[in-house]
Amino acid sequence: DLLYVMDYDTRSQVFSSPCIAGPNAPFPGMVHGIERYLDLGIEPKKLILGVPWYGYRYPCLPGTLADAIICPIDSKPFRGVNCSDAVGSEVGYASIRETWRGADSGTTGGLRRDNNTYDSFFNSQETDKNGNLIVYQYWYDDPLSLRRKYSWASSKGLGGIGPYVFNFLDSLDAPEDSLAMWTALDAFFLSLNSVVESSKE
Repeated sequence: DLLYVMDYDTRSQVFSSPCIAGPNAPFPGMVHGIERYLDLGIEPKKLILGVPWYGYRYPCLPGTLADAIICPIDSKPFRGVNCSDAVGSEVGYASIRETWRGADSGTTGGLRRDNNTYDSFFNSQETDKNGNLIVYQYWYDDPLSLRRKYSWASSKGLGGIGPYVFNFLDSLDAPEDSLAMWTALDAFFLSLNSVVESSKE
């Protein structure tokens, strides 16, 4: 038997004041979650780490500067908690990368990486359904943040990794992005081979 651990959409309930945009599946939360399963006595080889090949698009509140690092968002309570990712919308990796390439990084601050969670994020000025120009902030996992997760999962002896979902890539129009995401999987298998070889010594 195997247990697929869904390490994504982990911001459905967030205690925060004020509510702000943030990562879909932060690295510290992944570590905490998997270690709780291990604490229950579940064998690592029976755990499959599910990771997101998508991110979230959050509309920042009016008045947010185009290059702001912090993106305040509306409060949308979920199950008694004041903040949730329901304010944002799920966006596939290929779509996020397409938006990034079209964003004016000179005025929106460029691509950033959170030092604590290791996730990428950037701002984009877009027109909403009412024709108003507002700031959106995108948070997502990329090959660099995923490699870190894959290596950690391998070092713990987990049975595998399972991206959600494969069709969030665009191999035809964005082959380099797709290749980078697929190649990142090597971090799990190369680390796993190192562990196996070490056990033989």
